[in-house]
Amino acid sequence: MTHHDCHEVDGARYQHAITIILTITYDPNTLPHIIALLNNRANVTIHGVLQEADRITLNIWTDTQSLFCALHHLETLPGVEHISFGRVL
Repeated sequence: MTHHDCHEVDGARYQHAITIILTITYDPNTLPHIIALLNNRANVTIHGVLQEADRITLNIWTDTQSLFCALHHLETLPGVEHISFGRVL
């Protein structure tokens, strides 16, 4: 996915509650980088964060296009090993 793709994803602009789980290599700076990255994304609102030793769980409110753009940027952060996500029902 290129930066250009972040603006052309054909997805609904409806907002959804999403949980993102990041498996990380422990670094005290990882969580602040993740929060800063998400705070700079349009249409992403953080509702909750839980950090464990090797995992960060984020509860956000966003639309499909913004979600995939944010995921693309999250995967480039140092220390992020794996990302899983799903809609909160």
